[in-house]
Amino acid sequence: MLFEIAFGMSLKVPTKEHTLLVNLGRPAWIAVALTNDLFSYDKECRFADTTSPPTPHSELFSSLAILMRERSVDLETAKGLLREEIRKYVGRYVQIVEESKEREDWSVDLRRYLEALLYGISGNLAYSVDSPRYHLDKRYNARQLEWMANGVPAEPPLLLRQP
Repeated sequence: MLFEIAFGMSLKVPTKEHTLLVNLGRPAWIAVALTNDLFSYDKECRFADTTSPPTPHSELFSSLAILMRERSVDLETAKGLLREEIRKYVGRYVQIVEESKEREDWSVDLRRYLEALLYGISGNLAYSVDSPRYHLDKRYNARQLEWMANGVPAEPPLLLRQP
């Protein structure tokens, strides 16, 4: 997502700031990865339980599985611990974004990227909470299925009705 955001927004972060961009963005990426672990765990368990004979992918590699194993806790306790970790990383990243607004020695595109990544965290959460990918009871709507099959139209229809 690092380069997709920059490319999609036509950002040109100077080469000299690339390491800074990666280091500053790390808490955001960790929050996104941990959020994915939180919501994908049930699906990964279903896959692991139905894979016979076991494949390299049937062994869970998830922060929840690691927490349960290393701390000897049940799933719900591990989820609570993981949510707390996610909050810490998001809080840390919000602070980075706020501080970046005062850094006139950083390029405008670096600061824009950092702020865009903040929206990526919340977008990832919104997707994870309601996605058919993680929730068997959810279904894609007709528009989503159409776009998945045929691509996004050159001029997508407005999502909001015009008066």
